[in-house]
Amino acid sequence: MEPEEGLNQQQSPRVKLSRRSFLALAGAVALSVPLMKAEAVAAKAAGKKPIKPKHYVTPPGIKTRKHFHEHCTGCHLCVSKCPQKVLRPATTQYGLAYAMQPVKDYDASYCRAGCTRCTNVCPSGALRPLTRDQKLHSPVGYAVAVHENCMGCGECASVCPQKAITMNKEWLPVVNHILCIGCGACQYACPARPVKAIYVEGI
Repeated sequence: MEPEEGLNQQQSPRVKLSRRSFLALAGAVALSVPLMKAEAVAAKAAGKKPIKPKHYVTPPGIKTRKHFHEHCTGCHLCVSKCPQKVLRPATTQYGLAYAMQPVKDYDASYCRAGCTRCTNVCPSGALRPLTRDQKLHSPVGYAVAVHENCMGCGECASVCPQKAITMNKEWLPVVNHILCIGCGACQYACPARPVKAIYVEGI
């Protein structure tokens, strides 16, 4: 990732919401907050550990998170062109200042290793175009195993395209962060309920 140069707040494009988009965002936020609280309550009741990433996962091809947030206009072209449907408009994941910018939802899908579609359609420079090889060497996050929630099924290890996950003697997942690129296949496949036993932390 390259450091930001010569960018100030006044030069940065902002997401401009129409009245309809604003009302849609307000509704989504109103629904998402109670849902997150309900999931935390369900996890506690089941004796499981709630999951809350410190950083949610951006699309690939960013220079820095700061550069991404300041240049993304929330046009949703990357969202509409994503063949895996893993990108969606953010609500509170990045904070309300950056609502409607694309965020990865690994509970809904995962990012296919060879796909660079979103990086090649971004019109604002928030995402730089990547080749397949560049993407495989540009991690967007890393998987975090939550052993308290694990069923020991091994599904996360079996679906990992990077072979970054192995099972230990207790048949619990161990993540090699050097190999992991944050594709989310493990999180998507994890059958643990009411909360997952593995998730992707953004970088």
